[in-house]
Amino acid sequence: MQTPGRHGARTDFGNEQAAMLKDLKIVPVNPALAEKLDEYAKQLRSIFGG
Repeated sequence: MQTPGRHGARTDFGNEQAAMLKDLKIVPVNPALAEKLDEYAKQLRSIFGG
């Protein structure tokens, strides 16, 4: 949204957030993993609590 010619509807989303998003590393995930999402979530809760 911070590229020229694009405007966001939110006025509170300023340059500080844009700077943080600029360095955000996107990691692609295999969509097939979603089939076992509940199982993975249960494992994460058992390891990290919650």
